[in-house]
Amino acid sequence: MITQILASLAAHDVLVLFVVALLTTCHGFVNPLSFITTGYSFSMVTQAVVTLTLHRGSCSSFATLHALLNVAYGLRIGIFLVWRDSQETFRQQMAPVKDSTKRLGIVVKFFMWISVSALYLAMFYPALISCRANDKALSVTQTVGAAVMAGGIMMESVADAQKSASKKRAPGRFCDTGLYRWVRCPNYFAEIVVWVGNFVAGTSTYNDRIEWGVSAVGLAAIICVMRYDGTPRIERKQWKAYGKLPEYQKYASEVPVLFPLVPVYSVLSEDEREKLIAGGENAKTKEKAS
Repeated sequence: MITQILASLAAHDVLVLFVVALLTTCHGFVNPLSFITTGYSFSMVTQAVVTLTLHRGSCSSFATLHALLNVAYGLRIGIFLVWRDSQETFRQQMAPVKDSTKRLGIVVKFFMWISVSALYLAMFYPALISCRANDKALSVTQTVGAAVMAGGIMMESVADAQKSASKKRAPGRFCDTGLYRWVRCPNYFAEIVVWVGNFVAGTSTYNDRIEWGVSAVGLAAIICVMRYDGTPRIERKQWKAYGKLPEYQKYASEVPVLFPLVPVYSVLSEDEREKLIAGGENAKTKEKAS
């Protein structure tokens, strides 16, 4: 009976995983930020676990590793996010953002819920195809993809640890040590590396345009999110906090913002950076006056 049920669900695994993603992200109706934070990370974990369960009899050793790398990624970033949210300083910084997102209407929240769940399914899709394939032979692209994905997970872990250590040593200073000597947003670069590896790891098992297309959409979407949302958001925060400092200006003019060795030093216009510096100065003046 159980075997028959699992076999039936496995035949409709895309729909099952979409429902899993919806369930994992539904807490966003209470706290919309979790749509893109813990909902994101733990949806990778739940999708991987469900996939391994549905295809447990057919997953090759590599396919199992591919899914488990998604588990490792999701747990690492999810645990980090939970820990970060428990820090009083971070909660104070995010309080205005949380207050503004709580005022979002139900229609907006519903659209976010559906769209992020679909995105997380597309991002995980290469691992699902690997588990479907039942391919016992190990290809070069699978080996390279898994290595790149594991390297990205390690890089992101190191970047977060280095930034936390830097903030403990000098809470009011920007981090420019370790990986931050090579790129100003190493965690976002590592995020892209993880999903490039995930995509490459599945390429030898894609069978048609749909599988290639869905996998490519998932990869392209997360790269766009990192480039056009995450990186500008971090840049604005840093220019507002440190932009008046000559040492930060020197650092920002010499260290690429997102991709190491690629001479792109900002995704913001000069006018926007100047406004952020002025805004940071005004905020500090008001704080001292109060």
